[in-house]
Amino acid sequence: MRLFFLDDNRAWALAWDDELANDNLFYGTEILKTADGGLNWSVEQYRQEDIFLRGIYFLDTLKGFAGGVPGTFLQTIDGGITWEPANIDSGTFSHFPVIDFKFYDQLYGFACGGRFDIAGVIWRTTNGGGNWTPIDPQYAPYDQVYDIHFFDSLHVMGVGGDPDLYGVGII
Repeated sequence: MRLFFLDDNRAWALAWDDELANDNLFYGTEILKTADGGLNWSVEQYRQEDIFLRGIYFLDTLKGFAGGVPGTFLQTIDGGITWEPANIDSGTFSHFPVIDFKFYDQLYGFACGGRFDIAGVIWRTTNGGGNWTPIDPQYAPYDQVYDIHFFDSLHVMGVGGDPDLYGVGII
């Protein structure tokens, strides 16, 4: 589903799984990790079934974020060994699914996502992911926001929409 390289050697990937392993049916996300440029990968199942992670991003070798469906927004400070819920402002969009993350620098970043045909959402952090605040509902697009691009620290663009019916939207 998603691949993120921190540098030439270290990367994380997400995959969804619904197979029988060791006589147990697992239905959720596997997190893959490499430290040698992709020659070898370790695989761990995210501890909570029925969580499907879609986006992953690391600021350094220890601090990272992952998000997905249903309304999952996680952080790690140990390179992905353990994941805990991120601190999100409780509001209209606080439990919407997360699709992707982008950071301008170590402190300033965004996450994007939303629910199809309900609302798109962008969350912002100014303290390296310590706190995330969703955009004001009055500025929310009608569909999910899939990706974010930084032009500079003041100009950020998000893209989303309903490509099957209404086309692509820009925020």
